[in-house]
Amino acid sequence: MGRPADLAAGIGGVHDARQSGHALAPTAPVYICLDAGFQESRLDKEPEWPDMARFKPPAPPRPSKEALDQAVAMLKGAQRPVIMFGRGSRNAKFWQPRIALAERLGACVVTDLKQGAMFPSDHSAHYVPPFNVLGKPARALLCEADVILALDWMDLGGALRQARNVGNVTAKVLSATLDQNLHTGANMEYQALPAVDVMMATTGDAVVAELNEALGRGAAKQPWKAREPGKPRGADGGIITMEQIASTLRAEFNDPDKVSFCTLGRGWPFDIWPIESGMTYLGKDGGGGLGSGPGLSVGAAVGLHEQGRYAIAMLGDGDFCMGRPRSGPPRAIASRS
Repeated sequence: MGRPADLAAGIGGVHDARQSGHALAPTAPVYICLDAGFQESRLDKEPEWPDMARFKPPAPPRPSKEALDQAVAMLKGAQRPVIMFGRGSRNAKFWQPRIALAERLGACVVTDLKQGAMFPSDHSAHYVPPFNVLGKPARALLCEADVILALDWMDLGGALRQARNVGNVTAKVLSATLDQNLHTGANMEYQALPAVDVMMATTGDAVVAELNEALGRGAAKQPWKAREPGKPRGADGGIITMEQIASTLRAEFNDPDKVSFCTLGRGWPFDIWPIESGMTYLGKDGGGGLGSGPGLSVGAAVGLHEQGRYAIAMLGDGDFCMGRPRSGPPRAIASRS
């Protein structure tokens, strides 16, 4: 891999991979794997980097008029709507429209920790704290709903199947996703195929914009079901708790809005440090990949550092045991962010 011709070809391959990944739907997972020998090859000069502005992803397709009309009619008649905010953009311009849609419908909202921040966790519509797996309260909520609007929710079929463990899901299901374009016969990214009543082949953010326009302005409604109360906190008994960690961390930053969590897990006290913007929480690997936390966090920290933001990662047990070097003792990892 050290010969100039091979190295030039390898760099060209890196460009192709980056450009292809950049041109995919912005919320789709992109995995680029580089040969270890190539990564360690010495460069004689800085490579020529292409202009990534010429490899932008296309604008998302718009939902068909027929599907949109059906969705609007169902949502207008809904008494117990639930919005499942899945994948979406971190851009601030999409944050308030999501809140406006939930308030316009009086909907209850759920979000998933496998995805990035999509909705404020301290909003009254956010029924339960963000989760990795649907807990019993979230499952019961889906069983009570009469209309479920799933906006690019990962494994919607699996979520509905989990809900059926506590009752019957009788709601009309509206789904907006481009997952069908990502699924292949070689893998099973889709898990369980969901049964839906209205399918819109587009992104969740595009549907939010279309629905807000179609529904028009209206008075904000309270969610139809009161959010679940938080669990009472007992005495610490000399044990370090999540609440102590969250409170101490938050007190250390003059501007907590400049902090981004690269990963979070179950038990995080969202009442102490809530999700307040699309940059508060970046999301995890999307599927429980073993040992993904350190790599995701280091990569995110580099990008956040260039934006003047701080990176915090909550890593699970064993995360650092998955990336041993080929020989020699484990290496220490430090972050400048």
